[in-house]
Amino acid sequence: MKDKGLVILIHGFLAAPWTMTYYEKKLNEAGFDTVKWGYPSRKKTIQEHAQALVEFLKALPENGPVNFVTHTLGGLVLRAALSHPECPKNAQSGKAVLITPPNQGVLLGRMLSKWTLARKLCGKKSGKELLTANEILKTMKS
Repeated sequence: MKDKGLVILIHGFLAAPWTMTYYEKKLNEAGFDTVKWGYPSRKKTIQEHAQALVEFLKALPENGPVNFVTHTLGGLVLRAALSHPECPKNAQSGKAVLITPPNQGVLLGRMLSKWTLARKLCGKKSGKELLTANEILKTMKS
């Protein structure tokens, strides 16, 4: 492990871990270890993704705080994971940079949700939660 600690990079909706490569490179150059964590954004709910992230975090060695850089939906997944009762303390004590998290859902998405194509693209799980400003978004801790 490098001197500055570990940063977990979490991609956004309809993306993949490779989309965080720019941040990975810059953080590595600055002395941070990085891990890109991926998830199938359309296939599960935010809470289901959060549970998977918690399981991933529990498997990490407890060598100090775990920090995060997230993009869009990844920020919501992280917020849900950090409030999960089984989330490791070293993850809860780390720092996080959330890049454009849709904390209120997606206004444009709600407008587009009237169209069948948009609903199909977003799927029936986390994408639907974003389109409808689901209650889960209102109950998450900041």
